[in-house]
Amino acid sequence: MLKLFISSDHYFENKKNLEIVAKKAKKEKRVVFLTSKYSKFEVKKFFLESIGPRFFSNIKVFDFEELSRFVLENFSERYNEKKAINSSLKMVLMYFSVRKLKNQLSFFSSLVKSPKLIEILLNFYEKLKNNNISVEDFFMKTRGLNNKTFLVKTEEIFLILNQFEVLLDKYESSADLLNKLKEELKEGVFGEFVFAVDNLVFFKKSEISVLEKLIKLSSESYITLQERSFKNKTMQNMLNSLKTIPMEILYENFHEDENKAKKEKLEEKNIKIYRVEDIHDECFFVCRKIRDLIIEENYDCDDILVVSRSLKYYKDLFDKMFSKFDIPFYIEENKRLNNFDLLKFIFILFEVISSNFNFESMREYIKFDFKEISDLEKLKFENYIFSWRISGEEWFSDFKKSIFGFSNNNGFKKEFEKKELEKINFTRKKIINSLLFLKKNLNFAKNAKEMCKIFYKFLVNANPFKKIKTRDEYEIFKHVISSFDQIVDLIGEEKISLEDYIFTFKTLLKKVSRKNCQNYGQVRITEPEKLGFRSYKVLFVAGAIDSEFPKKCDDFSIFLKDEQKELSKIGLDIFETLQETYDKEDYLVKKTLNICSQKLFISFYKKDIFFKKKIESSIVFDILSRFSKLRILDLTRKRIDEQIFINSEKITNLNSFSNEISKENSLTAGFLEKNLKIPINFSATGIEEYYSCAFKYFCHRILKLSQRRRYDFDAVERGAFIHFLMENVFKEFSLKDLFDMNLIDRLKVLKFLSAKYISLKFAKEKFYSERVKFLFSKIEKLAHILLEHVIRELKQSEFKPKGFEIDLSKKDNKFGLKPIEVRNKSGKILALVIGKIDRIDVVTKDNKDYFRIIDYKLSKKDFSISDIELGLNMQALIYLLAITENVKNAVPAGAFYLGCSVKFISKSRNMSKKIIESKMQKNFKLIGAILGKTSVIIAMDSGGDGTFVQTKIKNGKPHGGTLIGSEREMKKILEYVKNKVLQASEDLLLKEIRPNPVSKKKEITCNFCEYSPICKYKR
Repeated sequence: MLKLFISSDHYFENKKNLEIVAKKAKKEKRVVFLTSKYSKFEVKKFFLESIGPRFFSNIKVFDFEELSRFVLENFSERYNEKKAINSSLKMVLMYFSVRKLKNQLSFFSSLVKSPKLIEILLNFYEKLKNNNISVEDFFMKTRGLNNKTFLVKTEEIFLILNQFEVLLDKYESSADLLNKLKEELKEGVFGEFVFAVDNLVFFKKSEISVLEKLIKLSSESYITLQERSFKNKTMQNMLNSLKTIPMEILYENFHEDENKAKKEKLEEKNIKIYRVEDIHDECFFVCRKIRDLIIEENYDCDDILVVSRSLKYYKDLFDKMFSKFDIPFYIEENKRLNNFDLLKFIFILFEVISSNFNFESMREYIKFDFKEISDLEKLKFENYIFSWRISGEEWFSDFKKSIFGFSNNNGFKKEFEKKELEKINFTRKKIINSLLFLKKNLNFAKNAKEMCKIFYKFLVNANPFKKIKTRDEYEIFKHVISSFDQIVDLIGEEKISLEDYIFTFKTLLKKVSRKNCQNYGQVRITEPEKLGFRSYKVLFVAGAIDSEFPKKCDDFSIFLKDEQKELSKIGLDIFETLQETYDKEDYLVKKTLNICSQKLFISFYKKDIFFKKKIESSIVFDILSRFSKLRILDLTRKRIDEQIFINSEKITNLNSFSNEISKENSLTAGFLEKNLKIPINFSATGIEEYYSCAFKYFCHRILKLSQRRRYDFDAVERGAFIHFLMENVFKEFSLKDLFDMNLIDRLKVLKFLSAKYISLKFAKEKFYSERVKFLFSKIEKLAHILLEHVIRELKQSEFKPKGFEIDLSKKDNKFGLKPIEVRNKSGKILALVIGKIDRIDVVTKDNKDYFRIIDYKLSKKDFSISDIELGLNMQALIYLLAITENVKNAVPAGAFYLGCSVKFISKSRNMSKKIIESKMQKNFKLIGAILGKTSVIIAMDSGGDGTFVQTKIKNGKPHGGTLIGSEREMKKILEYVKNKVLQASEDLLLKEIRPNPVSKKKEITCNFCEYSPICKYKR
């Protein structure tokens, strides 16, 4: 009995089919459910949740390839499983098929070396197989054509594809599996099974023919069809062939009632269409809107879906921008693994050999680590070849040009230059001799098997495997080794050229990838083809551009349009028509738009990266025609959004504030006078913010503009939690008590303090989310690791904590510290510097009290004295300045940042506990300015080996880290810091405030700044 579900063009997802099948499984019926590879996971999840694990074993969820293997392994006695084949190996097989016949080809003779020819031949071969047409049938049917050129073309295609099938005979493709499945399907195979199929839109003719047999053999069959399926010739033929068996329509247009309620929720006000300048702005707005939905409207990341038909253009931008906005996300794609050192090394090595040692490839090659070459030798060598752009045959003989670049010293009179050049030539020989030896041996190898041995030995000697640490790197290593096996298995005994060997190896490695795994609480980013039947509350459709979504008809074929028509006339109707392409794309569009229930955002950009104009797609026109009042919103990054900011005591309307910004993009002195109070209250972090961007400081600290936020466990909250735990653990217990406790007891102390913090934080809240509970527990574990490190550090250190969370603005603090007064030349106080010092450590040596500041940072913080010139990284030094100004005879010993983040370390089986602990120590090393006095450094790090600080003691002298030579120099630096605060104060009072973002390490401080809507800085 065949039972049909017929849905309308507007609503596709067939849960009725799934529900009925689930009920059958509960009644101990055995079920086979056939679906696409993209929907398998969701279908399995639905069945598991609806019927539970007990009855789940009654259901088999397959795609066609899995179904073929299931039947052949369980019901076929003569099935011998061959090796599976992937797309990369198919490319290699097709390449050798063309190469072996190159002397017999005339029409394709000029394209023998073209990768494009390989792709279109593979594409055509797949079309033949998907339409149940053999290579011989194709050849015989084309013999009756009169066009001589066309006959030559088809004859050469036949020769190549025939050779391809000879090579393919060792392997088992999905088409072979399908043919074997069709042969093995007979009475009794599925007699006891209930058979169900969902989503026939993308089924191929070869699959439909197998489907017919399956329906006839099964006891009951359930199929979902769309109304448009009856217009499809393939589907009509299938239904006609099934007329001999009983057929019943269970539900027709059953989704209409079910989805009307959903459609009513999606009102016109909940649909937005954005037009932006370029793809960067589009990604920016998608991310910003998602962030606002999460913060303001309490949507979870799981509620939000982002769909793009051209995900390959968007994925890198989404990857960067979602990370910048701190939004958890998941891009549903196979993650390419080509950027790891091992693959880079192999690809660059091939480039060196094939390009005959050109400058660019050699410069990249020598960047890799070599066992016999030190870093200093490599640096000098790289500088030399860069100066003279050494290339080609210049590598084969000793270098004779000056090590100083262009110079008049042609006689090399200086002995120093001669010796350095000798060293450079010695390095040259180490590098070039091994490469020449490799190239020579590969050229003279007897066959491909011997070439693999030679290349493998070279890799072992070069030792690029030593950096294998992560799972991805191990996967790449396995893939490289399997590539050797595949080449030997395929063409091991054949003599091939070096060019063919390189092409084969590169092709096998180019598509190394693994599937990304989605975690809980992430925004899903995917393509329309991969959508299941799950509904989302919010949908973003990115790239609704004409010819991209929906896509235009694919012209990628070895035959021209006129030739395709000729082939259709003789029964080779294998090419997709415009109508078929339109039907599939229309299906994807409607399926995508109907997957959301509450909010829909559609966006498109006006210009691509080549400044070519783009227009909106039919999706936009269709929605605009349905909703008469809906309009396209033009957006730019500079557009002022009056709904972003709240709590401004100075201004009520952002537009009026924007008008205060002059044409020169600054705030006038008159405007500043109205909003500034003297003396200015500077916090230590506020000073850094001022120097990173004066405009951002003014908006944040003076006008107190802030974005609307809901409570979340963000970086600020995590930092406050860590500070609370570290402060109170030392307040509640003495150092001796903490030293005497075991690890478990200290963990209990932290759990107690954590519970105390939560009760204080959420005293007025009825509950807080499970997600926040989970994040608190994670930071609690991090705090435990941090505490264990601090205790290890304090046990060996002479410096002991004397104060925690010392607030400079409170007069009753432990050291009697008060705000730093910053005066101008006339003695007027312009600013007061306040802040909270995380920890003050003191040691008495040589009748002097040495002070150091420890400032906790949630992430690792770099430190450089040169940053102080920019006004950055001054926070710890400002606190040290407060000590020297308020405590008599205080000697500044150091100002440090302690990073509170943990990086994962790779651990081998034989790694000792001591080595693991030393690797962990690197996470928490104190970073900052340190007094360059040996006794002080030993007081901080008793071993003098750089375990706890960056500075080591070598030969009795300090080395490494940011060393401040003497107490006098340290005080000079602190005085310079104070002058930077004075300069900031005078600038605020006397100058105009304008956006002046600091650029450091290719990062600009205004990237994703929350004040960008009211800032006119041109990035």
